[in-house]
Amino acid sequence: MRLAPLSPTSPTAANLERFSRRLGLRDLLVAELRDKVAVLGDGTPDDLVLAVLAHRLDGRDVLGVVKPEYTGPSSVKAVKAIYSVPQFRRVSRFLLTIDQEDLDLPEVRSRVEWELRAVGMATSDQGEEEGGRLLRYSCEFTGAALELIVVISGLDGVPYPKHTVEDHLLMAAERLLGEESVPSGVRDPKRAWAILRERHDEIFARLLGANRDLLRELFPQHIRALEILHAANSGEDDVSR
Repeated sequence: MRLAPLSPTSPTAANLERFSRRLGLRDLLVAELRDKVAVLGDGTPDDLVLAVLAHRLDGRDVLGVVKPEYTGPSSVKAVKAIYSVPQFRRVSRFLLTIDQEDLDLPEVRSRVEWELRAVGMATSDQGEEEGGRLLRYSCEFTGAALELIVVISGLDGVPYPKHTVEDHLLMAAERLLGEESVPSGVRDPKRAWAILRERHDEIFARLLGANRDLLRELFPQHIRALEILHAANSGEDDVSR
């Protein structure tokens, strides 16, 4: 799966371009947009996680990517905004990634659904997976049927009061570099990840070579969401490279 930034001049596009050069992902970025878009509710390192996992998902599928001005559950507004642009009307499937932060999962879900109602999108709940960290909705807007998958980043069993995408990356560091690599006594996962700044590329490079079972263990809701999007076009439901 390759990524197509909706705005080629955006900070997200520039970040992904630099990342793909450093990690040698020559075919990661393309200009062509098809029928699916990932909305990054919390920016980076969510974009880099998406790059690694999308690259590992087999096939020539294309996933658009954008970081809207909104953050967290409010980013769901971007679904309506994107579809309202004529050049993006072919997009019918959306992935929204947000951090759980210090909320419980039902509260995150409630906020997402409030935002959907606030922008006037009729929705039908299609259930949840991965312990409530993957939500699925069928949406209707101006007569068009859209699919929305919401990934709530965070893991249980980690020593942080807030849950963010850094939960996954710190667990990856522990599994790939050793438990001693993760700063001890740091309660904020974003700060703990920042302390590891000099090893970020090493961790991402090792993730690129990790087997699918480990990736699924480290990023269960993200992998499942990409599988759903990929399977809609290919009929496959697998991660391999």
